[in-house]
Amino acid sequence: MSNETEFKGTPGPWYVEELTGIAVCRIHTSDSDADGSWLSNIYDETSWERCKANARLIAAAPELLEALQAAREAFALRGLDRDEAQWPHHPSLIPDIDAAMAKALGNQADIEAQEASIRG
Repeated sequence: MSNETEFKGTPGPWYVEELTGIAVCRIHTSDSDADGSWLSNIYDETSWERCKANARLIAAAPELLEALQAAREAFALRGLDRDEAQWPHHPSLIPDIDAAMAKALGNQADIEAQEASIRG
C-alpha cells in the first residue's frame, strides 16, 4: 500500500440539511448554513428516504475514514495485519480496509492492486 494517508478534501465534520419541497439534501461543512459552506447537493427523484440515507452516509465520510485509519494502525501495531488466519470469519478484513482507504484517498495504484488480488 502506498504511504498516501492524508485526506486532501474538505475536512469534516460534515452535516446534512434536508431541503423541503424538493427531494434534495445538502452536505455542509458547518452545522449552520450561515457561512454558505456547502459541499454538494444530493438528489434522488425516486425516493426521499434514499436521498436522506445517501446524504447521511456521505456526510459521515470524514469520520468513517478516520475510524478506518485508526483501526488499521491498531491492527498493525499489534501485528494483526499479517496473518489472514487471524480473521477466520472475515479473512479479507485487512485488504478490505486497505481498499476502502485507498478509494477514499484516491490512491489509484492501491485500488488497482486490490482489485487484481480479488480477481485472483
